[in-house]
Amino acid sequence: MFSIILALYAQAGLTVGSDESALVVYATNLPIELIADQSFVLPSDWHAVQVPNGIPKSVFKAVLLAHPSITQVIDGAAGEFATRSLTNDTYVDDQWHLSNMMNPGFDINVEPAWVLGYYGVGQVVGIADNGIDQSHIDLAANYNASLSTPFISSAHGTSVAGIVAAEGNNGIGVAGIAYKAQWSEQLFGSALLNASTFMWANQEHTIKNNSWGPIDNGELHSITTVELDALREAVEDGRNSKGIVFTWAAGNGGSNDRVEYDPYAGSRYTIAVGAISNTDQQSSYSEDGSSLLVVAPSDGASSGIVTTTLNNNYDFNYGGTSASASMAAGAAALILEANSDLDWRDVQAILARTARKCDVNNGEWSQNGAGHDIHYSYGFGALDVGAAVVEAQTYMSPGIEYVIDTGRMVVNRSIPDDDPVGITEYISITDDITIQHVEVKIRALHNYIGDLEIELVAPSGTQSVLMHQNNDNSDDINYHTFTSVRHLDESSSGSWKMRIADLDHYISGDWKNWQVKIYGHRNGAPINLNIEPTTFVAGQSATIDVSGGIPFEKVYMAYSLTGLGTQYVPQLGVTLGLDAPSVLGVPGYCDGMGVVGWSQYIPASATGRSYWLQSLQSGQISNIDAGVVQ
Repeated sequence: MFSIILALYAQAGLTVGSDESALVVYATNLPIELIADQSFVLPSDWHAVQVPNGIPKSVFKAVLLAHPSITQVIDGAAGEFATRSLTNDTYVDDQWHLSNMMNPGFDINVEPAWVLGYYGVGQVVGIADNGIDQSHIDLAANYNASLSTPFISSAHGTSVAGIVAAEGNNGIGVAGIAYKAQWSEQLFGSALLNASTFMWANQEHTIKNNSWGPIDNGELHSITTVELDALREAVEDGRNSKGIVFTWAAGNGGSNDRVEYDPYAGSRYTIAVGAISNTDQQSSYSEDGSSLLVVAPSDGASSGIVTTTLNNNYDFNYGGTSASASMAAGAAALILEANSDLDWRDVQAILARTARKCDVNNGEWSQNGAGHDIHYSYGFGALDVGAAVVEAQTYMSPGIEYVIDTGRMVVNRSIPDDDPVGITEYISITDDITIQHVEVKIRALHNYIGDLEIELVAPSGTQSVLMHQNNDNSDDINYHTFTSVRHLDESSSGSWKMRIADLDHYISGDWKNWQVKIYGHRNGAPINLNIEPTTFVAGQSATIDVSGGIPFEKVYMAYSLTGLGTQYVPQLGVTLGLDAPSVLGVPGYCDGMGVVGWSQYIPASATGRSYWLQSLQSGQISNIDAGVVQ
């Protein structure tokens, strides 16, 4: 039988290179009559043999097994497999930003977060845009109409919403990063609309995404005080005082623009997100900056982002930093689901500390004084959702935010024309806090501010370029606030220096003044509320200093002229250690370092009187300072 079949085998046509028509045989010596199909690469002694046309595969298999040198025969078509997609959505395999099959690792690494069971449950992401298609088949299920201010539908807003919260595992379309989070529709466009959107339903929302900003023209832009106050109040009071997380598109102005020029994306209250392509390199339109926190995938190379668009359709080439910011919003939803106790500063720190170093062969990466990789084009690196969620699960908030404010420092020096050295000013900071944000407010008079380069250098040596030479022909820098995140986790203590240089000829100017604010936290537990030892002299004014308070919170000073005792204050929930206490003067407010003072005139007739002092603030009480008026 074997010889007969082999004779037919030699005459029959073969379907070469097909696993459907192949049998895989194990033979230490393949019978000479058989021809191994070289289209397949197999282990030693395994050979692919094509079944001749017209001969049933089962018959040919039986014939092969009859030969003494063939010990195993396996059907080449055996097995039933499917691609291991993250979800069952139609186009999820095309969503390379979720899991990059072509270049593994060049993505946001969301799968570990999903494996841990985080999909954005309980989170509401407000999407400020120019309209969203609420009825889209992939968006409608997660739409929160009660928290929305609907507007006309737009492709841009619909694509943003899909990246954040398109319904996952519904068998259609795409999957959002936080595909079980809710989303709401908000508006932007005027100072009034923007401020209202920043403030809207801040006890219900957890995150607000803003894939918009001022025109990317390379000029310094301003923000109104009502918008700035609204942002500040949203992060101070929103989400039960843990703060709304604001994600923001870093801008599409490319090399002529910088994130710091945008007072929205460049604010310490927001997370500025730049763009990288599927090659893991900066998209050409994405802006550099010291305010840039992280980057996330977008278009710019061979593939754009696949997401929702109008009329139940899908966009296969969406992009810009709009897409990147949306990914950070989705990531924040998973982070807050993993740990709802995190405040807005915690989320920023987690994203920065867990970011993945991208474009690893780029020679412009450096490390700051705390050992973090930093880059003007990438911030702290590419968004790594899996790592961020793992970090969030056990993250311990550092607590109270402290502020070092130098106040306005007068310079009044001419900026030399066409001189790259420029002029440098120094400030020595003695307070030691762990830095999160640094703000610099500058006033400089110049008739072509595009000539200027501005740089801040920390005691660690870490540089923050705040302004580069460009083609901005505007007049003067009038108290613009530049923000840097590059000093994360460094110490504030030491000598800081600031340099302004004019890099082109013909026009000179004057540096008038500058101010630095450093925001961060103290290491370990906050210092206890403490009254410094005080000496009262009859007929003179005395200063009573209190330290260790909560910055910017109200502090009361109580006194007694009769001694120690026990007095419960129900309005403040504390028990004072004074007998028959009274309030001394009016309450004060701690500064950014938790310090406040009172000036009190001591009557001339008070000589020899005993006194007892104790301060109280937000449920804590200080030590008792006692003495006798001299």
